[in-house]
Amino acid sequence: MLIRSARCEDRNDFARLLLISAPYFPLLWGRKIGPVLGQLFCCRNNLFSFENTIFAEIEGRNAGMLLGYDFATRRTRNLRTGIALFYRLGPRMLKHFRTLLKLNATIGRLAPDEYYLSNLAVYPRYRRQGIGEKLLRAAEAHARNRGCSRVVLDVEKENHPALPQAPRSG
Repeated sequence: MLIRSARCEDRNDFARLLLISAPYFPLLWGRKIGPVLGQLFCCRNNLFSFENTIFAEIEGRNAGMLLGYDFATRRTRNLRTGIALFYRLGPRMLKHFRTLLKLNATIGRLAPDEYYLSNLAVYPRYRRQGIGEKLLRAAEAHARNRGCSRVVLDVEKENHPALPQAPRSG
């Protein structure tokens, strides 16, 4: 298994994996969000950029990805990302503007010393092979290199495999 920085050529896998980790995106932004995410992925200086993504590769095929960034990146690229989405999606974004503002206010609140794991996804056929854990370890190393002392993420309460497990007795 190879853990590596993303490249623009990963755009289709990025979009598919991001939608696995955030299946509500098409509800918010419409069915065409996949290609839009692929476009944003290949552009620098937005939160969906390849610059913020790492991939796990097995036998030359992408198996999973992690999208993450630090406080400074979030602060400087958040508005730019919103503008880029509006430019590509147009007025349909306006009907969900209030929801997007609420999401932005509650998801991914960061302190200056924190690194945010936005999305982590592994294709179903590659699950239970330790790929997610290796991606997390790589993100932790990246966070330390950026001077972050904590790594944070939000997990949907229905995502049982991603929730911390209670210690077993006995």
